[in-house]
Amino acid sequence: MVGAGLAGLHTARLLAERGLDVMVVDRRRSLSAGIRTTGIFVRRTLEDFDLPEHLLGPGVREVLLYPPSRRAPIRLRSDRDEYRVADMAGVYEHARRTAQAAGGLDPCLRLSELAASVAAGYLRTGDEHLLRRYDGNALRARFRGRLLLRRLFAGIRSPAAAEAAVAALRHRAGHALAARILFGDGSFPDVDPRLADLGRYAASAG
Repeated sequence: MVGAGLAGLHTARLLAERGLDVMVVDRRRSLSAGIRTTGIFVRRTLEDFDLPEHLLGPGVREVLLYPPSRRAPIRLRSDRDEYRVADMAGVYEHARRTAQAAGGLDPCLRLSELAASVAAGYLRTGDEHLLRRYDGNALRARFRGRLLLRRLFAGIRSPAAAEAAVAALRHRAGHALAARILFGDGSFPDVDPRLADLGRYAASAG
C-alpha cells in the first residue's frame, strides 16, 4: 500500500508492471484535493518521465537569488530548460490513469524507480538485505557537501548574515557553486541496474 501522491502512484504503476497486486491508500477523497506541492518540475524529472506537454508551462532557464535587502540579486542562467510549472491536478489525474492502465493504482520521481525495484525484489525473494538499498545512507554520503551547505544556509537567522552569504555567492567560486547546486546533474539518485534487473527477473519468474 502506498500513498496517492505522484511518487506513490508511480511506484504503484511500476510494481503493477512487475506483476504485483497493489492497493493505493490515501486519506484524500480526490487526487486534486489538498495538493501541497508547488508544481515546479526540475529538468531531470522532465527528461526521465513522460509528463504530458499540455500540462506543462514554458521552460525556465533563469533564476534570481535575492538577499534580504532585495538589492543587486544574483542572476543564474542555464543553457537548458531547468524548471517547468505544471498543472498539478492534471498531472495527478494523468498519473492515476497510467497506474490504473498498468494494473495497479507516477522531486523527485526517480526515487520511485528505486522504491519499486527494492520492493519488488524483496517481495519476490524475501531477502531483507535488499531493503537496505532504500535507507538513504548512500544518498546522504554522496551528497554530504550539498547537505552541509544547505544546513549552513538554513541556519542563517539575521538579515546581515544573509546579506553576507549572498555577497559570497557573487564571487566566481560562489556563483559557480550556486549554479552547480541548482542546475547540476548529480543531485538525482540513479537506480542500481542490478537491482532493477532483479525486480524484473523476479516478476518474470513469478
